[in-house]
Amino acid sequence: MKKKSLLKCLALAIAIVMIFSLTACTTQKSGDNKQTTDAAPDNNQATTAPETKSGKLFDEPTEIKIVMGSHASWPYNPDWVIWDIVEEATNVKFNIEAIPNTEMATKVNLMMASRDQLPDLLHLIDKGTADKHAIAGAFVSIMDNLDKLPNFKNWMDTTPDAEEYVVQRTAGDGKIYFFPTYGLHTINNMRAWMYRKDIFEKHGLTPPKDIDELYEVAKKLKELYPDSYPLAFRTGLSQLQVMAPSWRPYFDLYGYYDFNTGKWGYGAIEDTMKEMVEFFKKMAEEGLMPPDFLTIETNSWQELVASSKGFMMPEYIVRIDFFNLPARAAGEKDYTWAVMEPPKGMGPNAQNKLRKTNFEFSGYLVCNTGKNERINNAFKFVDWMYSPEGKEILSWGKEGVTYEVVNGKKQFILDDKGTPARNLYGIGTYGLYQVVDPESNEALYTEENVIEARKAINYIEDRANPLHWLPLDEAETEIQSQLGNTIKTYVDEQLSKFMLGQRPLSEWDAYVQEVKALGVDDLVKMYENAYNRIMK
Repeated sequence: MKKKSLLKCLALAIAIVMIFSLTACTTQKSGDNKQTTDAAPDNNQATTAPETKSGKLFDEPTEIKIVMGSHASWPYNPDWVIWDIVEEATNVKFNIEAIPNTEMATKVNLMMASRDQLPDLLHLIDKGTADKHAIAGAFVSIMDNLDKLPNFKNWMDTTPDAEEYVVQRTAGDGKIYFFPTYGLHTINNMRAWMYRKDIFEKHGLTPPKDIDELYEVAKKLKELYPDSYPLAFRTGLSQLQVMAPSWRPYFDLYGYYDFNTGKWGYGAIEDTMKEMVEFFKKMAEEGLMPPDFLTIETNSWQELVASSKGFMMPEYIVRIDFFNLPARAAGEKDYTWAVMEPPKGMGPNAQNKLRKTNFEFSGYLVCNTGKNERINNAFKFVDWMYSPEGKEILSWGKEGVTYEVVNGKKQFILDDKGTPARNLYGIGTYGLYQVVDPESNEALYTEENVIEARKAINYIEDRANPLHWLPLDEAETEIQSQLGNTIKTYVDEQLSKFMLGQRPLSEWDAYVQEVKALGVDDLVKMYENAYNRIMK
């Protein structure tokens, strides 16, 4: 998408707001309607806070309460120096409640029961939770408060694809509450086709360019390593989703939008899906994939791959470090997973692209506490994160403390154990990556992993399936939770049976009619209506 001017981006946002005039305040439950004397106006606009005259964001120490998750791999540590560095620059006194991710949904639901329990800022890692509570009036609209967000407006005006990032945050009432995160896209959540480069080179094999070559090279590897499964991937059908665009642009197993044709479809009942089922059924029958490829547990899959019994896979790009580093440390100095071009599927529209997964649906929401001063302070702090100073601090911390410049290039200062900067300082953890320099995020990984990631990004589709972010109103949410889940459950069951040989492919047409009888056309129509409503 070409860069949009600020005027065009704001025009889009204003159009969205005009279409949906319902505000968060008017959707409050009757028990929460009582406002304090300094509550935000009904139009969801908070009054502008006075400008500071000091060199810091706030003239006086200002408390901001934040509720956020705590990741199992880098649990929140109140001693992380990055929070002190941010406090030094902003004069914000942080009151942080970090909740383990496994408990986050329950705690947020309880918190939303009363406005008195709301923090100033809530950091979430999924859009579904944000949308659910936005409709209930828990948050304050971003676009209704653009006068308080000069850095955010500048970010929208100067950032490629900013319009798409903003629209993807639209809630079911047509407003935008969820601040977009930016800067993690070059490596975070990105998938890639990978192969054991050392094994291929040892036997003079060439990475396959299409699925026919994939089949042939898999057979050769099976001959060389009889107890192996050359194509080894986990999470079954979800990995087929990742590979689906190789058969046809923007194709998906479930609901999807084809940006080339401008139409919605349901992939699991289309001919392209049948072609995919036939291919993977053949691979499984010939022992070229694990027999339990649809259900294999992650730990079992990791053991298979680490023990050199799998040689090709579509996976998260960070798996390069995950597998290469331990194997080499154990003495396998040549052990190397590397990126390869995705094999094309079959048919005239086949391409060497994978599903776009390198987007981030996490970030801050300003809570509708009903207190103007608290709301203003929250907006002011998040806006700082979009400023050059905020971006620099969130990305690297402070020179001489968390990073140093070597030969003109920034690099994190690590301890004797080589503890990652994320765990050592808190850089790149929840609440601290709203906008970052992509190079700082890449610096959390090895140079090898970054080089491979920069190759892989060329093989990712340009646009993400809108179903990832499509905002649904209450009626549509009900349809999705009932009809959508019913259809998906049935589809998953039948596709698995076809690939495992438990149902003959001669019954494919009957299966398609079964899915139609469940109401899949109505489901697709609902997606279409919701998408058109937002894209007006």
